[in-house]
Amino acid sequence: MKNIRDKRGLALVTALILSLLAMGLIAILMNLVVTGTKMSGSFKVYTSALEAAKGGVEYFIQSMKGLVYHKGLPTDTTAICKVQQDTSNWPQSCQGYMQANSRISDAQDLSSHSSIDDIINYYDSKTTMGDYEVYMKLVDARGSADGRWYYTFDVVAENKNNTNERAWLIVFIRTD
Repeated sequence: MKNIRDKRGLALVTALILSLLAMGLIAILMNLVVTGTKMSGSFKVYTSALEAAKGGVEYFIQSMKGLVYHKGLPTDTTAICKVQQDTSNWPQSCQGYMQANSRISDAQDLSSHSSIDDIINYYDSKTTMGDYEVYMKLVDARGSADGRWYYTFDVVAENKNNTNERAWLIVFIRTD
């Protein structure tokens, strides 16, 4: 056997192996950075929609504050039938509201809210907040013996330029 004493080639092989390991680590880190940037962008978009929806909640609560006792919603006075009427009475008390709004085809549309499209298509009130359309739909109303009213309404904020950018809040309030 021949004794190999020259180890210059070993340094080259070691350098190549270490370079491959470094490239692999750099590729993994680049992937993490790109994924993090995408997630950060998605979070920012959702946060903007969420803030618009929260603003819509405040707007609708303030608008309803003085109108609940006068049986009216702020932007669509024909929705009077839903305020201070128990939900079970809406099919009878809201006939005029359903006839006045072509987007509402039957009594079930008055309280349906199983999807975002239910709120957008059958909204009771709508406002614009910056780049967002904010829709509010009163989906449940209950009166109590002590004169208090309990309301559940849904608020959806949707970007006018990108309809995939949405936030949906369900709100429960009680009048005193």
